[in-house]
Amino acid sequence: MKKVEIEFAQMRDQFYREQIGELEKEVDMINQGTHHELISRMKEIEQKKKRRLEIAESRKRYQVIHCQKQYEEAEYMAECEFMSDKFETKRKKLDDMESRKWQMIREKNRLDVLGRIECSGPDHNQLAHRKSKKLTNVAELKYLQAYGFPAASMLDSLDKSEIDEDLILLGIAREDEAQAVATLSSSLSPKINTISGPPILDSCNNTSLSEADNDIYAEGDKFLYFGRWFTKGDQVLISDSSGGRYTAKFVTATESEVVIQRPDGSKTRLQMNLLKEGKHQIRLKES
Repeated sequence: MKKVEIEFAQMRDQFYREQIGELEKEVDMINQGTHHELISRMKEIEQKKKRRLEIAESRKRYQVIHCQKQYEEAEYMAECEFMSDKFETKRKKLDDMESRKWQMIREKNRLDVLGRIECSGPDHNQLAHRKSKKLTNVAELKYLQAYGFPAASMLDSLDKSEIDEDLILLGIAREDEAQAVATLSSSLSPKINTISGPPILDSCNNTSLSEADNDIYAEGDKFLYFGRWFTKGDQVLISDSSGGRYTAKFVTATESEVVIQRPDGSKTRLQMNLLKEGKHQIRLKES
């Protein structure tokens, strides 16, 4: 029994020494870095470390980008707000200056108007113009009261002789037509008519001709009108009772009418009774 105990104790010591030796060997391998389990564990740790560092680096990079974007956004908003405040302040200042400017202009104009009203007298030229206009209106009303409104001229169609005569005056008639018109004009006997009528009135309704000149004679290419002779081709000035005036050329005169030619070539017939009543007046145009 004692022998067994001794062997057991020896075996126990031997096992202990072996275990201690293995542990010391592993410690040496660990110190030397050649321990297999340690190497595998260190590889796993290194891989985890590398992965976590990569994640941290990516997170850092994205955080830097995000912070940069936030900074740029804040800087842009600050710049926009600054420009808006700048333009708003400038606009308000300009509006205020413009308002004050127009207020000063209105005050100056008001003072100028008050000064002109206080210092200026009546406009004599304007008063004279108003007086002349009123006198003209009164004269026209008196004339209308005395002779009435002018009657419309009786317009008849031209006969062949008058058409040929117009063509001759325009220089486009044939020679045989011109000779025929000349023969017809020479064969016509002169007609003399005496028609009494009212005297010619001037712009102030005053008599401008004497009673001795108060005659109208029609003699073909000649026409006597209140002491003044008109011949064919004379430039005349026609006036009516409404104040209208126009220039024309005297053509011919008959017992009942006077034919004139307007500048556009059209012919107008003035009734002799209207000339007698003074509703139409004829006078030579001054050159």
